[in-house]
Amino acid sequence: MKFTSLLSLAFSGFAMAQIDITNPEGSGLKGEYVDPSTMDPVPFKYDIQYTIVNHAGSVLEIYNGEEITLNYTVTNNEDEEINIVGVGGNFGNPVNGEVIANITDAKVGPVTIGSGESKWFTQRIGVNLPSSNYVLNPGLYVVKGSTLAMLGANSTLTIVADKPVSLFAPELIVLELLLVLTLAVGGYFFYNNFGAQYLKTTGLTASAQKSSTKQTTSSAASTSGSKATVDDSWLPDHIKKTNKKKAN
Repeated sequence: MKFTSLLSLAFSGFAMAQIDITNPEGSGLKGEYVDPSTMDPVPFKYDIQYTIVNHAGSVLEIYNGEEITLNYTVTNNEDEEINIVGVGGNFGNPVNGEVIANITDAKVGPVTIGSGESKWFTQRIGVNLPSSNYVLNPGLYVVKGSTLAMLGANSTLTIVADKPVSLFAPELIVLELLLVLTLAVGGYFFYNNFGAQYLKTTGLTASAQKSSTKQTTSSAASTSGSKATVDDSWLPDHIKKTNKKKAN
């Protein structure tokens, strides 16, 4: 949820906080808030460590749309107890530190941490950013005495990339089905308008050629099977007798 209502309530009874984070290594960080009576900065001693679930190393590489979980361990180095009441932060430009996107503030606990004690809690962050390089700057809303302060943790270089498209992604499966359906309809249309007529014409031509071949073969067989008849009326008698003997 948005932290606006919580902040309005807090600032109505607490002094404004001005935080100065100077230790880039994130160990034994010291912030400071302004004492409303003197307007002098007052040191705020704490130690914030966090790990990102399923992401090891100093550089965070994630896909856009992914949710990350930060596990915090906070140590109170003050002489009095503090209360963690919310989490927030931002993604900044790694070159100039400009804030690119704020992390939605969310309520926590409150988590009460006594002097010299350490406690842990989690923060879930949904990432919705263009593909680029960022700096993750987590922040905690801490109440000390009558003052609400936002304290920062160490920054993490973050690389956001677009998630690769899987062949089994629902969107891609729908496109694949549409492609198959389009090809099937196109093939059916082509067959009905061109393929069937072509096959029919080819079949008729082949049938005609086969019939013609059969007729030619039959005629040749008939010709070879019949005996030739010779008119021998003009031949001499002794030749006719010889032919009759051969015929017999």
